[in-house]
Amino acid sequence: MRCVAPLLALLVMAGCCSVNPHHNNADTLGWDLTYKSLIKTNNIQETDWIYKWLTDREIFGFRGKYFVSPIRPLILNWRAAPIVSSILLEIPSFHDGQHVSLWLVRTESNLYYYQLSQEKELEKGIINDTDQYEEVLREISAWHQLEKGRIKGDKDFNIKGYIGILNTYDRGVSKQLLMAPDDLMGTNGAPGRCKTLFEIHFSDKRMKNGD
Repeated sequence: MRCVAPLLALLVMAGCCSVNPHHNNADTLGWDLTYKSLIKTNNIQETDWIYKWLTDREIFGFRGKYFVSPIRPLILNWRAAPIVSSILLEIPSFHDGQHVSLWLVRTESNLYYYQLSQEKELEKGIINDTDQYEEVLREISAWHQLEKGRIKGDKDFNIKGYIGILNTYDRGVSKQLLMAPDDLMGTNGAPGRCKTLFEIHFSDKRMKNGD
């Protein structure tokens, strides 16, 4: 199977959505980080690529019977100031399709970022400029999910259907959103609507290993 979503291409990626009631999974910002409820709500079939990505550990190498986001223990063990808002993206890596987690965490005074690949922490720190994050959060909070039947795909992808997940949390309101290849790469070579979100992650305004 050819892999999906080059990590370097994340700067031109985008997301799409499905609401998850924020009163569930209260300890994890209202997110079901096994994504089982998201799969059920969106009527994802066992033949869909994203179903296999979340359940087939022999191919994708995650621990346990089913995938659980490595961000879950970070949220449960959070010891900094209370989380005001947050954005989490789970996407496949370039060469093997393994899980990459990009997490932004906003407290009253700081914006933290974390990058993990298949449960291994790659980088973390603090982003000095929070204005762009707040603008992007407002924008993506209004997004709607691309309907499965309308997914066109991209010549760089050899699969159909959803291939990633976007989670948002903003002052008590949570969403979980499925991403399609169309969202990641846009159409006709244009950047996807998540371009500015990934620019935050790869910004030069970061301080590595921030506490």
